[in-house]
Amino acid sequence: MKNKITYKNILQLFAVLFLFASCSDDYLDVKQEDSYTLETAYQNDKLVENSTNSLYCGSWFDFYNGPYHVMLEVSSGNMTGFDPGSFGSLVHRSTDSNLLNAWKSLYSVVAQSNAVLINLPKYVGPNVTESVTNNALGEAHFMRALAYFYLVRLYGPVPIVENSYDFFDNYNVPPNTTASIYTFIENDLIQASKLLKTKVRTSNYADNARVSSGSAKAMLAKVYLYQNKFTLSKTLAMEVINSGEFKLLGGSELRNKSFGDLYSTANNNNEETIAAIQWVTGGGYSAANYSNTVYAGSSSLTAATYNGVYAPSQDLMKTAYEIYELNGVTYEDLRRKETYMIKGDKYEYLQSKQGASYDTSIDENFGAQNSGAGIKKYVVGRSSKYAGDEDPDNHGYANNTYLMRYSEVYLILAEAILAGNTSTSDPDAIDAINVVRRRAGLLGYTTKFTDLQLLKERRAELAFEGEFWFDLCRIDRSTAVDIILSQNRGTIVNPYYVASVSSSSFIFPIPAFEVQKNPHLNDTPVTYTNK
Repeated sequence: MKNKITYKNILQLFAVLFLFASCSDDYLDVKQEDSYTLETAYQNDKLVENSTNSLYCGSWFDFYNGPYHVMLEVSSGNMTGFDPGSFGSLVHRSTDSNLLNAWKSLYSVVAQSNAVLINLPKYVGPNVTESVTNNALGEAHFMRALAYFYLVRLYGPVPIVENSYDFFDNYNVPPNTTASIYTFIENDLIQASKLLKTKVRTSNYADNARVSSGSAKAMLAKVYLYQNKFTLSKTLAMEVINSGEFKLLGGSELRNKSFGDLYSTANNNNEETIAAIQWVTGGGYSAANYSNTVYAGSSSLTAATYNGVYAPSQDLMKTAYEIYELNGVTYEDLRRKETYMIKGDKYEYLQSKQGASYDTSIDENFGAQNSGAGIKKYVVGRSSKYAGDEDPDNHGYANNTYLMRYSEVYLILAEAILAGNTSTSDPDAIDAINVVRRRAGLLGYTTKFTDLQLLKERRAELAFEGEFWFDLCRIDRSTAVDIILSQNRGTIVNPYYVASVSSSSFIFPIPAFEVQKNPHLNDTPVTYTNK
């Protein structure tokens, strides 16, 4: 393999300053400069604002362009392909390149965040507005916390790197305990909530691109939930909801929008966005979103030479979305059609090779990976008002990838009130889950809901957004095993079921290449002391 990037390389590479390459001139209006030094990099408000640009785009690419699909969606049983591979079978191999690419990408986010947090306070110019400085520091705290939230959920104990300069001469360090990492994440998000600007998300979507204080509180509510800190999670989730900052597309305040509108390029940074990656076309291969090509169930929806690398699993299609009849009225989950396509679906807004109004039933090439279906979520079709312009060189688009949406805050509130029990009749919890269900066109629960109903709701709402695998990892282990063993992870032609599930199935090994360079990664985790 050429140009291998190691843990040490990442720490050294990003500890120096090159944070000013914009991911998107469209949303940041960035003027490129020829060169910067630490002494000149933070001399005005615009330069300070630009110093966090890369945290919204390219630094995440090596995670979201490949590992994200297989580590989270294939492992969870949401996605499939011709060959289930190690992620479909849950037999993890430390030599898999996806594990290394994810590790490399997430630690690059950490390192770039550290560079802002270390250098900005030292070199900020006297004329820079204090609120601008604080907001940039808050963004760095938020993104570093999010990177570690992924790292600890994917790999378990990993090293905390708070100051990249400290590792120049000694990068052979042991991992830190899971408890230490979560404390570090909490502290980062608490700091972010204090430093970031408060705002109300409006229809001026350009103003919604950056994270806010409310974004940090929403993410912290999720972090608390993962640690079973139910009271803290409930309090923060309610605070975010009561703030009025975010709104559901298709909810009571935005009835002219819908769940499907969430995934168009035209609706980037909408009112439901808590945090999102800001992809862009024309910025090179690592700047755009390629979900359209790897998900699209037909070659007519993409100008690339390939399509449908991944497809919805048979299990997802069979179990995730409700359809039922009550008193002569048929209720069908509206999210299904916006999550995956089947024969007979028509999309007025999707531009195909043949023109607008893509119709699966007349497309002879429809259907990916022998699944009889195609993924819809994040598929935008050919260039159009809905999709935006396709990158002519790489066939990517500028549609955002969600890091968190507001609907999840309602589900977090419902789960925090459930508090580890098998069911709840608490009216606040019922109201919270029903907000999400009713947006989906379903009847709400009346007297109670169960933990498994909430799990199903999360899967239906957040499919292909990287959540179901983490949900399986944190619920009752025997329940998770039963769910996984029952899943058909194969195709219509070749059904596939996982043979066995063990404790090692629920955590990914640290990449072998990293362990080779730093054998201490296999040491007993140690408690971390914040600097």
